Amino acid sequence: MKTFWTLAFVVAISNSPAAWSVRTLTAAGSTFTNSQAVSERGVGGSSSNAALLWLHPSKTPVNLTPSGATGGVVYGTHSSWQVGAVRIGGNNQASVWQSRTSSWTSLHPNGALESVTLSTSGTHHVGYVANGSLANQRAALWVGSSNAVSDLHPSGA
Repeated sequence: MKTFWTLAFVVAISNSPAAWSVRTLTAAGSTFTNSQAVSERGVGGSSSNAALLWLHPSKTPVNLTPSGATGGVVYGTHSSWQVGAVRIGGNNQASVWQSRTSSWTSLHPNGALESVTLSTSGTHHVGYVANGSLANQRAALWVGSSNAVSDLHPSGA
């Protein structure tokens, strides 16, 4: 038996407490959908093995997963920017998009085991980088679409 999950997105449409609507967001052929982020332009998340963006008011998601990736997720969105990770070669790579698959940029630092971006202001992206082992995750900051990363981890921690 297959289980199908859907994502509900609630939008307030007036000041009246009883005035609201529910929109079910799904991805064709997926066994689940998951939301992680919302902004004025859309909802970001994932499905079976894809980073997805539902642009308002569309119910059909944009698949942001680049070719060669085996999965992905959008964790943060601000205006036309999305951040998250894609899985390439068995490891998560910090990623940034501008609402299109073709805009994907890897922020993954050279030599890192894993990296993930979790939130964005549009120009500054925060997340973590793991070096050596997944237990060694360090807070990180990226600026723009460069894979140059600043280590935010407190010294001695």
